[in-house]
Amino acid sequence: MTDPDWPRLAEVIRTRRLELGLSARSASDAAGINRATWAAAESTRHRLGERLWAPVERALAWGPGSVAAILDGGQPTLAKVETPTETRVDVRAVADILCATLPGPAMDTLLAELLTRRASS
Repeated sequence: MTDPDWPRLAEVIRTRRLELGLSARSASDAAGINRATWAAAESTRHRLGERLWAPVERALAWGPGSVAAILDGGQPTLAKVETPTETRVDVRAVADILCATLPGPAMDTLLAELLTRRASS
């Protein structure tokens, strides 16, 4: 491994969070870490402790090892999503989670996409 590129990691974390439409608060909540720690992860002046790599990867929907890959000059991988064998979904629970984590503009975009897909199916 070359010298870890901590400033690049901070930029990639911030860029991914914004791509997902997450606020720093919702991202830190998803990772199970406090907001100050998340802010430090996005700061080019701080190093993200190794114990926080997996929670950050999960919050950003990255696969395991993505933080190490970024630090080594590579790219993150997307997390693999397993297709459930059962298609029953608790729609109210999903709605509660989405409302609690997505900011207004991201929710509007999601709803528009769902309506478009429903109209075309």
